[in-house]
Amino acid sequence: MNRNTCTNLAYYLCQRFYCQPAGRELICLLGMASQKTNHSALVGWIESIDPKTEVPDILWWEQKLKRQLESNGYLY
Repeated sequence: MNRNTCTNLAYYLCQRFYCQPAGRELICLLGMASQKTNHSALVGWIESIDPKTEVPDILWWEQKLKRQLESNGYLY
C-alpha cells in the first residue's frame, strides 16, 4: 500500500474510532512506542501488516483495528 493511501486510511480510522489524530491514546495500544501521535502510530501499524491472502478494504481494516483494541481490553 502506498504512503498516501496509508495516511488517508489512518485519518479515517482515527475518525471512525473517535480519537484525535494528534492525540496519543493509540500509541501504546498498537505497540508503536516510537511514534508521537495516534495518526503516525496508525500509519506505522497499517504498514506493518502484510495481508497475504486478500486485498483488504476499509471494513477489513476497521475489523482488524477493533480486534487489536479488544485484545488489549479497550473495546468490548
